[in-house]
Amino acid sequence: MKRLFSVLLTLTLSFSFLFSAVGFAAISDRLTVEGSASANPPEGLVILSVVSNSPGAVTNYYASTVHSSTVDLTGVNSVSFTITVFNNTGYTYYFDEAVWQDNAYDNTGIQLSLSGIAAKYELVDKATVTFTAIFTCKNSSVTNKVLNSVINYQFVPNAEDAGDIAIDNALGKFQEILNDDALGGAFEVLIDNMDDSGRRANETYIGNVVGADSEDTNAIKGLFTDGIMDYLVLQIGDGDKKSVTAIIKREPLDGRDDTGTDIVNSSGAVKTAGCEMTIYLTPDDIPADRLLFGSGGSTITVYAAVFTTDEDGNWYQLSPLYEGTATTNNYDGNTLFATANSFNTDTWRSVAASYETDKGTVVVKKGDTIATLVSALPD
Repeated sequence: MKRLFSVLLTLTLSFSFLFSAVGFAAISDRLTVEGSASANPPEGLVILSVVSNSPGAVTNYYASTVHSSTVDLTGVNSVSFTITVFNNTGYTYYFDEAVWQDNAYDNTGIQLSLSGIAAKYELVDKATVTFTAIFTCKNSSVTNKVLNSVINYQFVPNAEDAGDIAIDNALGKFQEILNDDALGGAFEVLIDNMDDSGRRANETYIGNVVGADSEDTNAIKGLFTDGIMDYLVLQIGDGDKKSVTAIIKREPLDGRDDTGTDIVNSSGAVKTAGCEMTIYLTPDDIPADRLLFGSGGSTITVYAAVFTTDEDGNWYQLSPLYEGTATTNNYDGNTLFATANSFNTDTWRSVAASYETDKGTVVVKKGDTIATLVSALPD
């Protein structure tokens, strides 16, 4: 994760330099600076720049929409930063709120307020918003005037753009995991857990499902949290955000051996080539008392999205986030609970729906498998 922050920080600082030192001509599908130079903007929602307005306001790092800082209010009433966020997602987003975990905000006597942005602020694609983060003491009795914090200035998708399903960072986080190819990085952690056949009935699964091996659960938790945010959260339409149970499945889906990743044996030989990664997410409860020895069979709602690689080996989201259903009786990733305490991805079937993609509208009929849906995607 330190490497990820470092890479994103380098990208962000590079763009800050381009804007400040060379001059900004226009934001379009490419960022173009005056003269002949141009550069692709980073994908997603990103902080482009953070400017300290006070000597007591020091930036430690920023990445994505996360800003780490140390502020010192000794002898002053307030300190502040001016923050600029760029939307390069292809969709309209709305500002939600500034969020942090308790252990990433070490002085509750100092409070944060925002100027220039508020809840429901609309940030359209390829647009920027600049706002001020202001830190003040809650009252005159505060003696500790120093705050170290890591704050996420959180934006959420426009439900009309995203359809009925608004995913709160989980898919973007999963793409980050897949593309973290550093030695010992997130992708290696994911694959190592999938390859551990000594405790696994099937080497293509990992999940944080009820009854899963604790190593699976801990691995998923470690991959999808970073000390600041829990990224396994789903929001349906305008409803409440819900934590989700996930299963990640590795299998060949697009008919190509040169995309995705391979399953290899202990001697390094390829067993299965060209595997895509599918992430299945359910906000529904999976009570273990309904699932004893595979006798559950309840139907729950499970969302699924498929990821694969391009010709350069970079992972990207191949399919929309499809809605479907699955039965609650089989997690094939674990030997001890192979027939209990989960949902069975092999029983997942789509519901009838239409999805907007960058290649046009995808119309899905009821009852399709993930493999069928991938094979029907527009070229």
